[in-house]
Amino acid sequence: MITGGEVLGNHIVVATSSVVTKSFLEGNALLVGMPAVKKVDRPDYYLLFKGESRQRVDAIETLEIKMEIE
Repeated sequence: MITGGEVLGNHIVVATSSVVTKSFLEGNALLVGMPAVKKVDRPDYYLLFKGESRQRVDAIETLEIKMEIE
């Protein structure tokens, strides 16, 4: 449950029956408990890609560097 007004970063997982009472701006985390606390940092999901998918991610990251995009 998110009590209202909280902001969550990208790729946040909130465990069942957890209550989020504050914002968690950093992404890629597991939130658990009442009140919810950050339990685990998770890797960016796309870092687990392999083969052609991984090549596409690498190409995008290279373009971001060339274009100075964060």
